[in-house]
Amino acid sequence: MFLRNICHIGRSPTALLAAGLVALSGCYRQEVKKFEISVPDMVDSRSALIVSNTVASLRGVLDVELDREERRLAVSYNSLSTAQKNIEQAVADVGYDANSLIAVPKNISED
Repeated sequence: MFLRNICHIGRSPTALLAAGLVALSGCYRQEVKKFEISVPDMVDSRSALIVSNTVASLRGVLDVELDREERRLAVSYNSLSTAQKNIEQAVADVGYDANSLIAVPKNISED
């Protein structure tokens, strides 16, 4: 039925392509949110790189702005793909406190 209605729009490939794009435009939604993560132990370029790369690699994260001086990250993310707590947990999982979330201790081998 849908294809039949598209064909009545026009016979040119351009008209068909335009109709298809209009039909598909509602298939992907984003609800962009932004928040800051305080990372007190992000004291050098190595730790800043680890934290920012970890956050940037997460599904749903759209942008990461690093402020090393203030030890903060500003994160824009699609809240339909991830949640603020997931992002904070990822930072804690690599060994850094994230806002009120305490870092996951690294494995210390017993001697």
